[in-house]
Amino acid sequence: TKMNLNIIRSGLVVFKKEREKSIKMMYRVTHYGAILMADYFGGQIIELDRPNLIKIMFESDDMSISLDKIPKEERSIADTFQNALLLAMVILMAISSFTTYLVLTQGSYQYASNMLSQSEYNIVTYYNEYEEMADNLDVGIEGIYVIYGDNGMVNHGVHKGETIPISTMKYIESQLDKKYFEYQLYGVDSLCRATKLIDGKTLLIMASMNEMFWYRNIEAYESGFSAILLFTVMYLFIAFMVKTYITDNLDKVNASLEKITSGHLDERVEVRESSEFVSLSDDINETVESLKGYIAKEKLRIDKELKLAKAIQQSALPRNFIFKDRDEFDVYAMMEAAKEVGGDFYDFFFIDSHTIAFAVADVSGKGIPGAMFMMRAKTAIRSFAANSQSPGETLFKASNTLCEGNEEDMFVTAWLGFLDLKTGVLKCANYAHEFPVIMRANGDYEVFEDEHTLPLASWRSS
Repeated sequence: TKMNLNIIRSGLVVFKKEREKSIKMMYRVTHYGAILMADYFGGQIIELDRPNLIKIMFESDDMSISLDKIPKEERSIADTFQNALLLAMVILMAISSFTTYLVLTQGSYQYASNMLSQSEYNIVTYYNEYEEMADNLDVGIEGIYVIYGDNGMVNHGVHKGETIPISTMKYIESQLDKKYFEYQLYGVDSLCRATKLIDGKTLLIMASMNEMFWYRNIEAYESGFSAILLFTVMYLFIAFMVKTYITDNLDKVNASLEKITSGHLDERVEVRESSEFVSLSDDINETVESLKGYIAKEKLRIDKELKLAKAIQQSALPRNFIFKDRDEFDVYAMMEAAKEVGGDFYDFFFIDSHTIAFAVADVSGKGIPGAMFMMRAKTAIRSFAANSQSPGETLFKASNTLCEGNEEDMFVTAWLGFLDLKTGVLKCANYAHEFPVIMRANGDYEVFEDEHTLPLASWRSS
């Protein structure tokens, strides 16, 4: 929902921020009442905010806001429970107050009916025996009575000498001998009772409804106040108990779980406030211990795999750097493996009697898969080198071969050189590998920036 925010003065300052071109502030307020108040003056915004269930976004200069309920998964259990508890308390209090009001109202009618019956008995008795004394009898505190004849003239009562309208007389006649009826006479709302006397005159007794409901209203107010006080104490007590024994303990569990998920597997959940939390803590701790066991087994398996991969890698590397009857060159190679065994390798071999090939390569895969792919690459380069005219042709053929069955999409960066020992000419090809370094006769080192192409097994061509 989009709406314009009315500018109202706030007596409480909770948040204060200089106004900018575009203002984006996120707040949470309760949906149980008008908690948000804002005031804009002097380039400042003053906010009154209570965190709870509604998100409010202030955007741009028009001070428009949008209200969105927070999804259930983002609400805390404390907020959800407190809101549900408050709603339940309000409903119970409303039901209790309404029931009490109905009972008190019914009691007031019963009290007034009894008062009318008793007054009727007293007035009739006095009237039959002492007619002249019938003017001095009471009907409660504010109630009155009148005795009138067929002509409507009041003969006895506080309105003696006055005349009752014919329409009123007809209505009263229709209500004769009823337990009671409600009517307004002489400007007073009354509960009335009418009966015929032995001389044919009519007795009308009127109990003031103000008097009748006075006690009910007092008791209703007292009962309502007591209910509010009782339910408030109950709400605060239950909310406190829930926070102490549930929410706080859940926060402790979540804090430990956050540490565990961050990698601190030695963290233990130790919430022992109830049997449920003891069971939860023990289950989590057992799960973490099992996880640590699985991790240890997996680490052991990986270590074994790395040892095997390292053995495969080392066995594939040539170790003999001495060639009998060949004094035209010297060759030496060394490889320092990182902690994680990969597919790095080197190789050197004779293509013919006067041409030596040497290669340096790196396989993208790690572990056993990388070591096996390294063996394939090394074998392919050796096999194609003998029948190729150049290093580029050798790596081209090797790349096409390595594409077959490469389900893991691994690739190899490689540098391959053919050195003619008769002429001293070096032919080389570089498939995305590092540049080689040449040491000149004067002892200077030079990075040979040869042309690159894509790695082996990254694409297939014909």
